[in-house]
Amino acid sequence: AIDKPEFFSLYCKVKKEDMDLFPAGEFTLETDKDYEDILDTLKQGNRTLGEEVSVTIPEGYNVLEIAQLMEEKEVCTAQEFLDGVNGLDFSNYSVIANMGGGEGRYFKLEGYLFPDTYNFYKGEDLESVIGKLINNFQNRISDQIYLLAEQRGMSMDQVVILASIIQAEAADTSDMFDVSSVLHNRLDFGAEYDIYRLECDSTMNYPYRNPAAVPESGALANAGYSTYELDGLPPSPICNPGAEAILSAVRPNDTQYLYFCHADDGTAYYAESSWQHEENLVLAGLAG
Repeated sequence: AIDKPEFFSLYCKVKKEDMDLFPAGEFTLETDKDYEDILDTLKQGNRTLGEEVSVTIPEGYNVLEIAQLMEEKEVCTAQEFLDGVNGLDFSNYSVIANMGGGEGRYFKLEGYLFPDTYNFYKGEDLESVIGKLINNFQNRISDQIYLLAEQRGMSMDQVVILASIIQAEAADTSDMFDVSSVLHNRLDFGAEYDIYRLECDSTMNYPYRNPAAVPESGALANAGYSTYELDGLPPSPICNPGAEAILSAVRPNDTQYLYFCHADDGTAYYAESSWQHEENLVLAGLAG
């Protein structure tokens, strides 16, 4: 699990972790985890762990949906997960430390909980649970992503915000790169055509996915993320995008598209002008 003990010891010193204070006991460690994840496991101590469960987080799930999934799998309650996402300190992960200010963010870690299949223990320490998701995100972001983001003058947070909208809007992974081109074009030169907003339906009901997901009672307040009302990007991601959505956010197809829509069967229609878009809405069955 630790191929270079001297580096791990140095890492602990840099993180101001006293290994002599780690609780004694037996631990199960996977060999593909980084030092931060190993530290999280060791610091949990020799406590009785519950049954191990597999949890698959689909691409595009938002924090509320992940919290409900964790409760269904008995890893923790949904409220505990939500409290951890907003209340626990994960600034020891560089991607979170560099995320920027928290102003306007509805859920602090939205966008950085990487969709994948994980093994957890029922009742596992919440810091360990959430840390695994962030750690996976951090490991899955390649140097190429950072380089492409830098070339476009985008912060990683802007990339993740854009990727989350692409994830929510695209019909499939191949469609993501054209959706990305529309959003980039609107941001880059939309003003030349009196287009100042992204106008994406997926942002209208956040923190919920769509109107059907809003409970009849006890609903959380609308976050004010609607890109029909906001210029540019919303204050934070609206879901947790997968690897392809993140890649498409920094490597869009080269088009002049400014509009898109999808038919009920997922067929995508793109347009460079408003009148072409009106025709596409009819073709897609979205207008008479």
